[in-house]
Formats: sequence, structure tokens, C-alpha cells
Amino acid sequence: MNHIIPALADLPTMPKFLAKLRRLTRARNVASSSAEGRSSKPGTVLDPPPGSAPHGPCAHRDAGATARTTNTAAARLGAAHRATPTITLETLPPELRRQILFATIDLEDLRALVLASPVFYQQYLLDRKPLLGAALTAALGYPSLLAEAYAGQASSSLYPPGVLETNPFLTIQFQYTYRSLRTATTPTILQKACEADLASMVFFYRCVVRPLVTECATRFRKNYGASPELEDLSSTERMRLTRALYRFQLYCNLYVPGRGAERMWLRFQDLEILKGFFGMFTPWEIEEIDCLNHVLLQARGEVTVLGKILRRVPRHKDKNQYMEQAVSARICQVLRWTIQSSRRVLYPSPADQAEARREVSRFTGDREDGPPLAWAVMWQGLYRNRYGSLIPDNLKLWGYVFWDGEWLLSTPVKEAFLETWKAHLPVVRSIIG
Repeated sequence: MNHIIPALADLPTMPKFLAKLRRLTRARNVASSSAEGRSSKPGTVLDPPPGSAPHGPCAHRDAGATARTTNTAAARLGAAHRATPTITLETLPPELRRQILFATIDLEDLRALVLASPVFYQQYLLDRKPLLGAALTAALGYPSLLAEAYAGQASSSLYPPGVLETNPFLTIQFQYTYRSLRTATTPTILQKACEADLASMVFFYRCVVRPLVTECATRFRKNYGASPELEDLSSTERMRLTRALYRFQLYCNLYVPGRGAERMWLRFQDLEILKGFFGMFTPWEIEEIDCLNHVLLQARGEVTVLGKILRRVPRHKDKNQYMEQAVSARICQVLRWTIQSSRRVLYPSPADQAEARREVSRFTGDREDGPPLAWAVMWQGLYRNRYGSLIPDNLKLWGYVFWDGEWLLSTPVKEAFLETWKAHLPVVRSIIG
């Protein structure tokens, strides 16, 4: 976005900028008040001594001259005051108003400013696309999430409302599109997206994704009895939750188009979905989607904040219950170990080869592209391309792959996690051999 507003680097932060404007305005008001005070303040050379009055024949002439002098000074002061207009945000030149809008990168602040001021609303309309792109990119926090958001928006138009069957060609073609989007730069994605796309992406993020991150995180923590306070959610924890939500939406857009989703069984087999869609992600990223699917299934039929949020999804308003997606998505069925083992035989992947070579996959800090601590501990620092039904449902309902290592080690859930996995490990070994 640097080419759009080259002067932004010289612009102070929004609070400092507004504070400076307020100080300048106060300084002008004080100066004006002082000038008015000096013109009438007793003790100046134009005033007679206290308690005295003019005498003699020149008294009337002196009084008239004094009055004329006072009136002239007042007129000059009034003209100077009128010549100095009051400084407000709306009276600033368009160039400064534009820079203020681009400096207001918080979505809620930008929305409040645009709704409060007709002048800034008109300025916003002139630069709506770059403003929405800059604000959404800043809100997401990670460039990769912009690609996920755009993929969710672009895939939502593959099957318009009322279409009950998937088209294998459209779905497979978009999978290739999605792969290319994940490697695209932020300017490239912002150039691809039209103004209407960005407006829909901002709406979906504000009304669905962001509140869902909070609600799902709260439910995950409540499931294992931890404090539901979310002020300490880190940027990587929010990133993982946001990424899973966008990918779950993408999955539903590609494979679960409508109420007649049972017809999809004839279009895509479980093995094809596992290979084509889930094969694009690392095993811990697949677990992110599965954990989210489990918490949605848990909330099915409940009149909760979660349900109210999910009903805001524009494409599914006619369903009244977006969580029907989770029921018909059959993610749990696709991620069964029997399907995984068949895929390993028929379509071996580089992840399978990494596991066969016993490559190391240690926890090296909470990073966007690295495994979380819980995953690394679970497989003892080795790369394992195993997920889905091999992992206990309790751990999925805890959202174990979303949490940072520092938080996990500082809470009692660490012991519960290790005990649950240790008790389940013999079952895993008996299944995979």
C-alpha cells in the first residue's frame, strides 16, 4: 500500500495527530481571549486613574476620542477573529482527510469516523477499495490470512443459493486456485479482489469470524474447566483460530453447497476429499479444522451466542442454522483412520515420506508455520502425518492445537492433556501398528 499514500510515513499516529489539532485550537482560543481581555483591562495607559473623571472643556472631546478608539480596536479584533476560521477535522484539506482515513486502520474506528462525518464518508467513498484492503489486512494481522479470507469469498460464488449439487470440475479447479492464492503476495490478492469482494470480506470478518474466534475460544477453555477469560489470547492463537474458521468455510463452500448435500456422496468420495482438500495442509492444521468441527457439533441445537453469530453468514441465511453445515460436512467421516490408511497406499504424499524418514518436528516457538507445543509433545518431536480419529475427542474439544506453549505450560491443563494422551496412546499404537 506504500505506493498509494507515500506521505503516510511522515504522518504521526492518529491520537497524537488529533491531540496536536486540539492543542492548536486551544492556543488560538486563548490568544483571542487574551487580546479581548487586554483591550478592556483597567490599568492601561488609555484608562483614567480609578475614581477620577475627566474635567474641563476637553472632557467631551476626550470621551468621544476614547470611544472611537475603542470601537476601532474592537472592529479590528472582530475582523481578525472572523478571518481566522476554527480548525476542525472536516475543514482540513482533502489530502489530509485522506491520510487520516488511511491512518485509521482499525476497522471499528474507521467505521465510526465514516458514520459520524458526512465529509469523511464522501472521502471514504473516493478511496473505498484501498481503504478496505488496508483495514482488513491490518485487522487480520498475518498476510497469509488475507489469502484465506479471499479464498472464502471467491469460493462462495461457485454455487449460488438454491444449487444443491456440487460440480466436480468447479471444485477441483478452485483447489488449484487456492493453492496459488496461498503463495500470492498481499498486493497481488488486493489487486485480484474487487471493491465488492473486499466489502463482503470485511463484513464476514467483523460479523462472523472475529466474534466466532472469541466464542469458540471461550467454549474450548470451558470444556476443560480453564478460565474463559480471553484477554490473554496471543496473536498466534488468534491466527490459528481465524485460519481454521476460514478453512472450514472454504470446505463448506466447496463440498457442502445446500440442503441436498447428501447428493454430494455421489460426487466426491471420502478418499478424494482427504486427498484433494485436506492434503493441502500440515497434520496440525488439519487438526485445527477438526477441532473447530467438533466444537460446532457440540453446539448443535443449542440457542447460544455461537448459533446467533453463525446465522449471520450471508450465503446461508435461509437455513437459520448454519451449524447444519457441520453436521453435513462429514469431516469426522473423511478423517477416519481407515480413509487415511487407504490414501497412504493409493496416494502417498511428501508428508508420508517425511514420516517414513523419521524427520524431526520439534517445537521451536509459536510460529505461523510451525507445530504447536501440544502437537510436538504428543509425537515426541517426530513428524507424524496422523490426525482425525486417532486423536481423542476430549483433546479436540479442548482445542489443543490452538494454544501457545507458554500458556499451556502455565496452566493445570498441561497435566490433564498429558494424562489423556498417555492413556490413549496404546489405542493409537494398536491401530497404526
